[in-house]
Amino acid sequence: MSSNLILPEPVEQARTFWNLAHTHCGQACRSYHGLRGILHGAQIINGLRVDAPVLGPALAERLHPHSRVLIAGAADASLLDLVISSTTARPLSIHVVDLCPTPLAFISSLAEVAGVSITTEQNDLVDLAQTEAFDLIISHQMIPFVPAELRGTVLKRLCAAMAPGGVLALTIVTGNPATKEDHARHLAVWIDNAFARLDAHPELAAVLGDQLREVILDYAERYRSRQGSFASPADIATLMEDSGFHVAAPIRSHEGEVSKRASMGRRNNLFLATSSSKA
Repeated sequence: MSSNLILPEPVEQARTFWNLAHTHCGQACRSYHGLRGILHGAQIINGLRVDAPVLGPALAERLHPHSRVLIAGAADASLLDLVISSTTARPLSIHVVDLCPTPLAFISSLAEVAGVSITTEQNDLVDLAQTEAFDLIISHQMIPFVPAELRGTVLKRLCAAMAPGGVLALTIVTGNPATKEDHARHLAVWIDNAFARLDAHPELAAVLGDQLREVILDYAERYRSRQGSFASPADIATLMEDSGFHVAAPIRSHEGEVSKRASMGRRNNLFLATSSSKA
């Protein structure tokens, strides 16, 4: 049994996600989850890779033997992999919750990791029922996918699920409100980059075959538009504080490249928060 998570090689992972999505996903998330292996393999999406140099050490500092961890939203196994590889502390108990069964099925298919108990739960975080159950809760770029009117409810559920002395590690992109022109320009750059990278990885593009262009364009329009829904770190800090958290100053984990992101003031932020009512 390995001491770390063993992920399939890129083409196998791409095929697995594509097949699982067509078995488990509805129309609303099929392209999103179906493309995860392909987009990761071609390094078209880099959010966690970009955040890892800051997020990984922050997690390692807070993980100890017998830590109980909640991953709140998991599009794939990347965040789980980061948690396990960031520390040698064992045993760990990691519970992964997501609304869609596709990433959970992928995670459940992986080989067991020595000293790590991994469980999954298909559920909307609005309905998360656990109370005082987790020492560390991790949310990576999940909040923008929650309808604005439910974000406070989700954060309150996470706060209730936190054990006394527990910590929430939340990453999120902030940026200036995008005009239609900004959005169109950023989307066009992302699409051009995606096709260029897939041209360099024909073995991954072959997984989609003739559906490649249609699926990439659908993914881009559905999901890239959800990023940057908070104008500043202060906006998300206020929402977290209103939901019962005491928030430390955000850590800037990444500054957007000038050519693609900085014109909209985008930055990746890591917030570390405790419950304002639990010692």
